[in-house]
Amino acid sequence: MYRLFALILFIPSLGCEAVLEIELERVSPEIVVTAVFTENQPWQVLLQRTVAVHEEGLLPSTIEHAAVSVHGNDGSMAELVHKGGGFYYGDTSLPQSGVAYTLSVEVDGYARIHATDQIPAELKVQNVQYEDDGQRMQITLEDEDGVNNYYAVSIFSSPQIIQQSFSVLNAELSEQMKQFAVQDPFTPYSDRPQVDVALIHDKPFDGKQFDLSLDLGFGSEDPTTHVRSVSKAYYDYFLSRVVQGNIIGSPFAEPAPLKSNVRGGQGIFAGYTLHVEGDLSPENIKNRIIGTYYRSEAYVAPSDPDAIFAEIEFSLHQDHSVTGSLQYPSPNGSGAVISLDGGYTIIDNSSRPYFLVQLHHGSDTFFRNVELKVNADFKDQSIYLTTDQTVINRNGGSLTILRTFVKRENSGDI
Repeated sequence: MYRLFALILFIPSLGCEAVLEIELERVSPEIVVTAVFTENQPWQVLLQRTVAVHEEGLLPSTIEHAAVSVHGNDGSMAELVHKGGGFYYGDTSLPQSGVAYTLSVEVDGYARIHATDQIPAELKVQNVQYEDDGQRMQITLEDEDGVNNYYAVSIFSSPQIIQQSFSVLNAELSEQMKQFAVQDPFTPYSDRPQVDVALIHDKPFDGKQFDLSLDLGFGSEDPTTHVRSVSKAYYDYFLSRVVQGNIIGSPFAEPAPLKSNVRGGQGIFAGYTLHVEGDLSPENIKNRIIGTYYRSEAYVAPSDPDAIFAEIEFSLHQDHSVTGSLQYPSPNGSGAVISLDGGYTIIDNSSRPYFLVQLHHGSDTFFRNVELKVNADFKDQSIYLTTDQTVINRNGGSLTILRTFVKRENSGDI
């Protein structure tokens, strides 16, 4: 692909302008890998392709015909199956601690991709304690001596299943926390910024028992704490995403490249261990999400008949597969039916304060790769999904679609 920039220089004193066209070097498309793994959980790999500037606004470019496998240095091997939309899944030779795994991806027309990582040693959380009516939290970590350890901490609140922002109070971690502050030359850096996920390395407390002190800002009923011990690749990648997000819109910020441990492409293949203190474990959330959903309402502005009246129903299954369909309206009631069959991922480490369900399928529709927010009803705790997807309509205009998907009763055992 080629990237072409047109620079218009205005020179008021001379009353003229000059147009300079600069052609930059050709940049070949690359495959982007997104995959994190933990002990005894299925392999999940998402493959997409980078796009050129002139391709912005198009549907995500997914890789649907790849040979994907994971090889362990213990002789294990898992071949992943394509569920749809570039999402590959495998439930054999599940990840184990202490084994180095290499991801291999082969796609016609691209260089072979590979990445290696492993699950860190068992996480040692000695205690989680709440103080000041839940406004303060203390997490006691037993850090291993002489090893570079990395941690990711997040907190979820019930019953809404919302990721709660907090700040880290420990003075010895203030320099690390500055990396989470938005880069604004007119606002001093904060050493206690509000974060949704705190990424920490153990340099200040290597080999010691360490009390991590958090300020939640306000009390939380039935909070659940997720403490991950993560690999360096995991830490580097997600921290670079935070830094990159904090410089968006700032003309004074230095470039922040996204870190990657993927050779022959971009992205992340990384391991972690997880300690959960509370009810909202990933497995608990998944079991509550599984079921059949139908659209109960939609609000669209500006209006577009296809988007407003399209009938959508889909089922999320235990093996991360999706079955369902989307039917466009027609005057005679026999509109086109498009399959939504594919796979799904559940995301709880995004920059947004809630769990997300992302659907992956190959159909060319506005409902492709959509991200659905996980919600819980205040009264009966039933799960429903919402999206505020923004797409481009047939006339090239911007279209915002707000949808709610309700779970059908007794559909959770699929």
